Amino acid sequence: MKKILFTGGGSAGHVSVNVALIPEFKKNGYEISYIGSKTGIENEMIGKIPEVKYYKISSGKLRRYFFHGRILLIHLKY
Repeated sequence: MKKILFTGGGSAGHVSVNVALIPEFKKNGYEISYIGSKTGIENEMIGKIPEVKYYKISSGKLRRYFFHGRILLIHLKY
């Protein structure tokens, strides 16, 4: 059997594209897995789709901007 892994989260905009694609892959005989956060909207949306294995991970917000506290956090972590 063919397999495919989807991922995405953080907003329904990212997840809704995957929700639209998954039925097409199911029709074509794919075994579908999804990696998403434990508490994100993807858990709710993808969790309702039968035959999709959902793997929950711990995740945080990706900060794409600079802030001074980040340097302190990095320093304290290492």
